[in-house]
Amino acid sequence: RERRPLEEQFLAPQSTVPQEVILTRWITDSSMDGTNNNNGDATGNDTKETTVTLELLEGLTSNLFVVNHHQRMVRTAPTSVALPGFARHMAMQSLQRLGYT
Repeated sequence: RERRPLEEQFLAPQSTVPQEVILTRWITDSSMDGTNNNNGDATGNDTKETTVTLELLEGLTSNLFVVNHHQRMVRTAPTSVALPGFARHMAMQSLQRLGYT
């Protein structure tokens, strides 16, 4: 979780302020979809469905929050993959006080 080398790599020319870089990870989930495979396969095996999702985790210099006002929900990366910094903690605490889950 050493970020300084990444921040230095993305400095703008003639600037001491790094450009924002969003840290991500790919999640692959393979599951059986429960349907009968009728594509000429006489075995009757269920078909396998693979879902690939790109998760936005956090920025080098910022936290990411997705807020759904209609359902009063907030989503952010778990602290197992994002740094649990003070600003992030304060934002989550404020959102919880406002009734967001």
